[in-house]
Amino acid sequence: MFEILVDADKVHDEKGNRLTDIVVTFRIRFPEGEDGDKARELLPDAVRKSHDRLCTVSRTVELGTPIADRIE
Repeated sequence: MFEILVDADKVHDEKGNRLTDIVVTFRIRFPEGEDGDKARELLPDAVRKSHDRLCTVSRTVELGTPIADRIE
């Protein structure tokens, strides 16, 4: 099983509509045995690397990248 859930709170305040408290939950089941044990051991590091430097969306949201509007 491999499932990723994303939860957040939608707020509306003086800054407008936005999401806060975003949580990404990984639900992953590996088979029993040596191969499953190895995969379970590697998973936390893979998730950390994804969050810290590989996931373009996470990095963009956390860094607060400005968005420009253009009408052509």
